[in-house]
Amino acid sequence: MSEWAIEETRMIVERIVGRDGTNGWTVSWKGRGWYDTFEKYLEFFDEALSVAKSVPVLIVPSCKYHLPGVSEGQWKIGEYEYTTQKLLKVWQQHHPGIRMPIEKDFSPTLAGSDRAAQAEIILQWLTRVTGLIRRGAAPTPISIGLKVFNAILDDGFQLEMLRANNERCSGEDTPDFLVYANRLFDPNREFDGVRGIAYGGPDLSVRNLAVLAEVRLLENLGSIPVCTLPLSATGNIVSGRIAAGYLLRGASSFQIHTYFQLPSGEYTMTSGGKTARALLELYFHPEEGLLAWLLHLRRVFNWPVDLNIKQMADFCVEPANKVWAEHAPALS
Repeated sequence: MSEWAIEETRMIVERIVGRDGTNGWTVSWKGRGWYDTFEKYLEFFDEALSVAKSVPVLIVPSCKYHLPGVSEGQWKIGEYEYTTQKLLKVWQQHHPGIRMPIEKDFSPTLAGSDRAAQAEIILQWLTRVTGLIRRGAAPTPISIGLKVFNAILDDGFQLEMLRANNERCSGEDTPDFLVYANRLFDPNREFDGVRGIAYGGPDLSVRNLAVLAEVRLLENLGSIPVCTLPLSATGNIVSGRIAAGYLLRGASSFQIHTYFQLPSGEYTMTSGGKTARALLELYFHPEEGLLAWLLHLRRVFNWPVDLNIKQMADFCVEPANKVWAEHAPALS
């Protein structure tokens, strides 16, 4: 965690060109995570829940927890129990009787470590952590999501990671949802004197969409079991069109960071904060906006007008809907 626990925070947003020549943006930063104590994080969690009480905003704590390397062998079970129970205590003060959602984050910087190159131990992490968190929360039920990272291994292994969560987990070891897939890692890229950093941009969405498309194609062909876990997409979502590409692969929600950080002049709207400016583009751009693409998909698939995004995503995952295999390549 030493790479994350840096009090200094410096972030730079810069242009990046993908391997296919597409222009995009990436964010590099120093001080990428929580540098203060766990007690201070609990205070922050409590404050966030208080602020969100009056508005329909979901507050989800994100934790890394311990992941053993080859030489360790043992999982620090006590860490899972202690951390989860402390978070639960704060949550229940605001939402008694409601399941707490929690994200198990696998850092993209793991992709640069020696451990991340060892396929079997990664699969052990993915198939064990949900059960450890769930048992750490016992007897209180919680909703657990895994934020799957981009490993430095090939796309075939990315597919294996997704299949592991769906096919090698059962019962309390099965996550409630997946987040896919944050950041790539470039061992030669430098920032602030550090060599080897995570990055985003067009290459990230190209890889993510290709892997998810392969998963859905194999499911459609009956070659692998269908994964019905809710999927939240992340990775270079800088337009509604790209979000629609993730939707076609079964994503029912979308997580965005970089697009809210662009220089103000990159947005059409010239007043207001960056959040409002970015959302205007993401929703309403006549060619790249999400609404335009949802209307297009509704016409292509003849979806009912009252179909929501979750129902659209479910349609795209359902193997019986062979229209997916026919139209998805052209639409993306």
